[in-house]
Amino acid sequence: MRRITLPRMGYSYIGFRAVFDALGHEFVEPPPITKRTIDLGVKYAPEFACFPFKITLGSLIEALSTGKVDTIITAGGIGPCRYGFYGVMYEKILKEELGFDFDFILLDPPIKPYGNMKKVWDIVLKWKGELSWREFILRLTKGFKLAWRKLKKVEDLEALILKKRAWVKDISKVEDLFNEAIRKINLSMDLDEVDAIYKEAKDSIEAIPDDRGDVLKVGIVGEIYTILEPFSNLNTERLLNERGVEIERSVWTTEFIEYNVFPGLPFPLKQMVGWKGKDDIVKYSKPFLNEFVGGHGRESVAHTVMFKERGFDGVVHILPFSCMPEVVARGILERVGRELDFPILSLSFDEFTGEAGLITRIEAFIDLLRMRRRMAA
Repeated sequence: MRRITLPRMGYSYIGFRAVFDALGHEFVEPPPITKRTIDLGVKYAPEFACFPFKITLGSLIEALSTGKVDTIITAGGIGPCRYGFYGVMYEKILKEELGFDFDFILLDPPIKPYGNMKKVWDIVLKWKGELSWREFILRLTKGFKLAWRKLKKVEDLEALILKKRAWVKDISKVEDLFNEAIRKINLSMDLDEVDAIYKEAKDSIEAIPDDRGDVLKVGIVGEIYTILEPFSNLNTERLLNERGVEIERSVWTTEFIEYNVFPGLPFPLKQMVGWKGKDDIVKYSKPFLNEFVGGHGRESVAHTVMFKERGFDGVVHILPFSCMPEVVARGILERVGRELDFPILSLSFDEFTGEAGLITRIEAFIDLLRMRRRMAA
């Protein structure tokens, strides 16, 4: 039995727990991200490493320091984004510089020429352990089904509170119901129970009376980690909700998996999981950006155009300082904003970003959106 952890990113750990519990391994939940996490990452990461690397490195250091972990698993990446180098750097820093002893599993995309089936086979053998092939396949199938259901339900609840919190003055009621549901879903090992927990939480949150009016509607685009991990963006979404701004994210963990793992599946499996490809992304980004620039750069442009067409009041673009794909997107989004007459606020984050300055920029943006709405009335 392995004792496995991974870098923390929002609630993605809930899905991994379901898979590894089903296979009989012990999943060690990575500690919540705090200032100490960031300080550890900043201390040992290269100075000019991107912010998500520093945070996730700190997260792994905290997990390994508990003495409960013998295996780290993390995804790889391709294209003009430094995420593809994370795995190599994790292993070098954690093993060679800090002296931790652990087995490292890197999940590179199994798509030629970026990955190879031998790597995939080696990983499968590590996960299989001493299970028979029949038992392994049954457990893996059950684990993946449960993981996907959990992630989908958690994301549906997140999407709900990103809207609901904007309509109520006391958002603690919404958050208490959400946090309790997340705790229960994380521990559940039954599909029907997950559905029941989700429905109960959804109904309870929707039943809270709205007591705030004149709510704005804003889309969130940008780099996946800095969006999904609240501590990395100083809880920007909560700050917006508190000020009467309803939010819709364009980036989710399941969406990332669909776009980066499912393309490598055989066509029948693509049909089974309902993969639809990236036709909309290419279509909506094409007038402004015709090339893949890495990360979620092209998606940021496409979703901004989509939000404009759907009648949103504006877009907030969240990115790590010096993120290459999103820096490219930010320059193009300036043109998008001008040509479409659409307000866009770009917020970059690193270890030096302060909450006071962030709040000032957010409140100025909200004032602009409210003024535009009054002028249009």
